[in-house]
Amino acid sequence: NFNSDKFVLTASKDERSKMIREDRIPDVRTVIQSDMGLRYLLRNDILTACDDARAELKYQLTKQTDADSAETVDGQELLDLLLVAQSACSKWFDLIDEKNVNEALSIVSREG
Repeated sequence: NFNSDKFVLTASKDERSKMIREDRIPDVRTVIQSDMGLRYLLRNDILTACDDARAELKYQLTKQTDADSAETVDGQELLDLLLVAQSACSKWFDLIDEKNVNEALSIVSREG
């Protein structure tokens, strides 16, 4: 449950003390904007990598069906793009609180 008056700062004790002394504690609005910004950046990484992978696959398929081409298909670029998408997707899912995931799964299993 979201509470606009409270958030958890996950810094070391020394770091927290220093931030308090220097009046550098972020407010809730800044924390939310930062989190949303990261989510959008990761989403964009996923979409870009998927678009690039789709284009690479299309290129490789075109190259493979070309009757004049005796080249072998090199799937390394496609694999690299898919790994980038997988990594960004994993990072995006890591931002979701495990408690929320368990709650959603519980709701789905009751309704299913």
